[in-house]
Amino acid sequence: MALAIGEEQIPADEDGLIKQLAALQVGIMMKRDPTRRGQHPKHHGCTDASFAIHDDIPDAYRIGLFKQPATYQAKVRWSNGGEIDDMKPDVHGMAIKVLGVKGMPALAGSDREEQDFVLIDSEAFFVPDVKMMLALMTARVKSAQDPQVMAEFAQNHKGIAAALGAAKKTLASPLTAQYWSTVPFKLGNGAVKYTAIASPDNQSGDVPATSADYLRTALGSALGAGATGARFQLCIVPQADPETNPVEDPTIPWKAEPIAVATLTIAPQAFDTPERMKEAEDLSFDPWHALAEHRPLGGINRARRAVYAASLSLRQSAAAV
Repeated sequence: MALAIGEEQIPADEDGLIKQLAALQVGIMMKRDPTRRGQHPKHHGCTDASFAIHDDIPDAYRIGLFKQPATYQAKVRWSNGGEIDDMKPDVHGMAIKVLGVKGMPALAGSDREEQDFVLIDSEAFFVPDVKMMLALMTARVKSAQDPQVMAEFAQNHKGIAAALGAAKKTLASPLTAQYWSTVPFKLGNGAVKYTAIASPDNQSGDVPATSADYLRTALGSALGAGATGARFQLCIVPQADPETNPVEDPTIPWKAEPIAVATLTIAPQAFDTPERMKEAEDLSFDPWHALAEHRPLGGINRARRAVYAASLSLRQSAAAV
């Protein structure tokens, strides 16, 4: 039978694969540093922001957080996907945490009054499903002892290797890039993906890409005393068709026209103090920190639920020792 808009299709063996994936992630973190994030460990800073819901959202999308105009306080963490050196091409993250959000949570029993939007500067994800994610991560782990393993994986999965290469880039500034969720989320009876579009007025700071931490410097240049700050439009990209806009394959971008639902405003601020940098390290961002109306969809999101929880539990346990 044909799938409906927003409908998931869960493989029979997925639960077992997700358990293996979570265990693999914990093993990687144990070998490296269990107090650090498993993904996006290097941050450029965490900034305060305001998150204003628009008053002209089409009626069909006035659901959950977007139901009525309101302005919330928010936090935004900027990061590299894996590289410590900003000069090396990488995936870059923009994770938004909207605070004081009331309503039924996506995770039963959660007491978090937060709505997180976890975004990267690539429109498409690099693997289609949990099975392929597990295969990729297994190859990466084995390649630490035998580099030929990863070379063989790339040869056997040329599309994934190409997608990984295309996702890695260098930035002038975290404030001038566009970011995407890549994976879908529920919105009422439908589904959407998210994108954050930088205002054309955002300034890069013109910081030369000549140091390992130049992206932090670029943030400071654009948000320091006398600067104008930055703005982003958070937009939804609705699922137009379940076949051409699949829920279960995030390697395929959805091409509907983005609809702006909120404005994120980042005022000039001193974000790079020791206290604020510790906040950037300590805050937990998770797509499952969400209202039920915005529940994550698709296999990669289902895997994230277990992997993020295992990662956070390990970090907290290691930090307590």
